[in-house]
Amino acid sequence: MIVVIVNQKGGTGKTTVAINLAFGTASVKLPTALVDADEQGTCLHFYEDYQTEYLHIYPGGDDIKETVGKLQEKYIFVDTAPHDNDAMYLAMVEADLVIIPTQASPYDLHSSERTIEVLREVENSYGHTPCYFLLNRLKPNTILGRETLDYITNNFQLPILKTQLHDYELYKQAPLTGKSVSQYAPNHKASKELANLLVEMKKLYKSYE
Repeated sequence: MIVVIVNQKGGTGKTTVAINLAFGTASVKLPTALVDADEQGTCLHFYEDYQTEYLHIYPGGDDIKETVGKLQEKYIFVDTAPHDNDAMYLAMVEADLVIIPTQASPYDLHSSERTIEVLREVENSYGHTPCYFLLNRLKPNTILGRETLDYITNNFQLPILKTQLHDYELYKQAPLTGKSVSQYAPNHKASKELANLLVEMKKLYKSYE
């Protein structure tokens, strides 16, 4: 399963989502690749020394499509850069599932429009690509969160993942130790949300096979 995590806007949590999903599948001994296609190289910088038998981290390289096409791991998560339409396009071509993390913010939602334009370009050339919004860094029980769901449904005609990730400090604390959220605090609500997200994504992938 190749999961490409995209958004034209920086700061939506793409890298955090990609890292924690990759560590999640690797933790249950599923061969996993994490591809760092962001020029900032955050995945490689923080986690290169924490690779395991089941988790390998690769740079995106000059041609992300070629990089991903060569990988043999069962699960492949691609962290893409903002503002790079070409790399985003090529990554989407390889994707089994595209995830667009967004915060409950008018600016994030506006920036998602260009991401969806790239998705439509890919679909026009290569056929349908399953794509879902992921509400990320949510404040619990806010009106804005509910309004964001309505806005996406009415304006983008794309489905939204049922699982939502909330704005816990744990997401900032865990990287300082070289661990994923689930490794750092396995009983925390954030870890349970990430586990639920993986289960949901696996079910979606199987439904498209």
